[in-house]
Amino acid sequence: MWKTKGTAAPGAPTPEGRLAAMDVMDAMDVMGIERQLILPQVVLALPAWSDHPNAATVLHEYNDAVLRWTAAGQGRLRPAALLNLTTIEGAITEAERVAAGGARAVFIQDGIAPGGRSPAAPEVDPLWALLAEADMPVTCTSAARRASSAAMPGPAPTSSDPAASRPVNRSAPTCSPPCTSLPRTTWPA
Repeated sequence: MWKTKGTAAPGAPTPEGRLAAMDVMDAMDVMGIERQLILPQVVLALPAWSDHPNAATVLHEYNDAVLRWTAAGQGRLRPAALLNLTTIEGAITEAERVAAGGARAVFIQDGIAPGGRSPAAPEVDPLWALLAEADMPVTCTSAARRASSAAMPGPAPTSSDPAASRPVNRSAPTCSPPCTSLPRTTWPA
């Protein structure tokens, strides 16, 4: 069990399977884990964060699956919904939708300025307020930046190359430093 990861892990493909695997193996109980935060594989998030014409469809379909997993998870599974920060209005609309559907956390792009603004800009405050009111922690990972850089054409950036932090959507400026000025919340029970 401890060596099998990803989609081959016991119960990985469905929330019911994940719960059954946990019950059979008592893995979470043995480790004292009451709830599991489930973050998406970055490769799944990149299409939803892109500027492709179908990005919104991918985002909605992924988040619909998050809402199904949340409902089936009996309070133990906490998959994070995706937010695309290309526009603040779009991020707010999707945050309202997933919060109303029961999502318990969101996963955002690292290095993307929400709507082209600083994360601390007053224009972004309604998004952070909505997420705080819904007790939805904001999560991100620098792996998204590395994966998006790897997927883009051109020479591989070096650690001293400013292009190493280029975002998926090149029309939006990067945040510096990424995600450090986001509001912090405690993980809700």
